[in-house]
Amino acid sequence: VLEAMAMQLPVIATAVGGNLEIVLDGETGILVPPENSQMLATAIIGLANNSELRQEMGKAGQQRVLRYFSIVQCADVYRRLYIGLAQKRRTSIRSLVGASP
Repeated sequence: VLEAMAMQLPVIATAVGGNLEIVLDGETGILVPPENSQMLATAIIGLANNSELRQEMGKAGQQRVLRYFSIVQCADVYRRLYIGLAQKRRTSIRSLVGASP
């Protein structure tokens, strides 16, 4: 899904798991309920017949990937997580050191 969005392709995906975080329904692609072939077909036909919407969703998807899911962004999220965990651990150790036996 992310690769398609990075290549400016609109996405049609089921509304499950990570797709709910990645795809903005109606903006970067279309989310359909799982196991609903009728809505999937409608989404496919709708995008196939609307080149302007495909282009808009494709551009919006690429911008979303670059802003939130690039390697730089992912590395920054992990960096902040590790810093937060390290600070929390230091605080816990300080409270143990200062505690009376």
